Amino acid sequence: LPTMETVVAKRARNVALLNERLSKYGSLSLPKADPRISYLAYPVVAETSELRDALLFGLDKLGVETRPLMSLVPVEVAVAGRVSCPFGFANARDLHRRGFYVSCHDSLSDADVAYIAESFDGILRR
Repeated sequence: LPTMETVVAKRARNVALLNERLSKYGSLSLPKADPRISYLAYPVVAETSELRDALLFGLDKLGVETRPLMSLVPVEVAVAGRVSCPFGFANARDLHRRGFYVSCHDSLSDADVAYIAESFDGILRR
């Protein structure tokens, strides 16, 4: 708890820096930067699943770790028979197909955050 304010501020700053660099790409949906949120990761939703896949492949080759977004869609786990949804979890499935996370951890340096943004640039400018 003694470092909580510093951690939250640094993560929010990293989100703001990534948004600043990546907002030029209309094919990506980015999180709203808010200094009151303690971001656990930086969520990105690509316009298409093909673009998401290209980003995941390219970022991995450049050493930028990613994680799936919405990896536990309810119909695909043990609760499937106990949870009812008239739309079949369409939004969760869509976010899972098009979304992913990259790090915005407070231990990242400004150079690390710049590298993540440059990695996106290199892939998206092709």
